[in-house]
Amino acid sequence: EIKALVENATIKANNGKKISSLMIDGYTSINENIDNTTTLIEEVLVSSVEQKSAINQINDAVALLDKQTQQNASTASETKLIAEETNSVAKSIVDDANGKEFEGKDSVKAKITRKNKSALVPELSKDTSKARPISKNKNAVEVIASNDSDDDWDSF
Repeated sequence: EIKALVENATIKANNGKKISSLMIDGYTSINENIDNTTTLIEEVLVSSVEQKSAINQINDAVALLDKQTQQNASTASETKLIAEETNSVAKSIVDDANGKEFEGKDSVKAKITRKNKSALVPELSKDTSKARPISKNKNAVEVIASNDSDDDWDSF
């Protein structure tokens, strides 16, 4: 009977030993899985930081493009205003010249040509067959130059 008890205790001890061994193997496997998961989390963290940096760079680039677009729009608007003012001045000069009589006036004619599809550009062509020398004006107006910094034009 003691022998049976000892054999039974030995069998149970061996079973406990096997179970302990299986538990150690399971814990080792779990530990490896935890290490792998930790490595994956660290890789995701690094990737997330890189993506955040890339997104910030993209946002900066988009903001810069937006700023440049705004500047281009402003420049285009200013250019349009300057072109309109220049056109007005040019028309005023042409109207003034048309109202005056001078030699050779009839030999200069504006000819409209297309330089590109979006703009008509007047070209001046000179008919030299009727060109006459311009006589000097006997009633010349003396121009008084001034070195004042306020640039007032008193006489012309």
